Amino acid sequence: HLLAVRQSRRGHGSMLLGGVERWLRAAGVKVVIAMAGPDTVPFWNRQGYAAEAVSLQPAQWALLRDPFGCSTLLGKWL
Repeated sequence: HLLAVRQSRRGHGSMLLGGVERWLRAAGVKVVIAMAGPDTVPFWNRQGYAAEAVSLQPAQWALLRDPFGCSTLLGKWL
């Protein structure tokens, strides 16, 4: 799923992501992987996402598809 907001710097992205994370946590999701474009990595880092945050099995990583071709994979345990 794609999560995006126009770059407003008003907290809308943080608020939207917080709601999605609460919904995922309630659904039993344990880890979230974000495919961050180069210009959005600082945002994801501020939200607690990091490249070294999660370790997945190779078969799990193989399921991920980068829709942009230049994304940085970041993860966060919920």
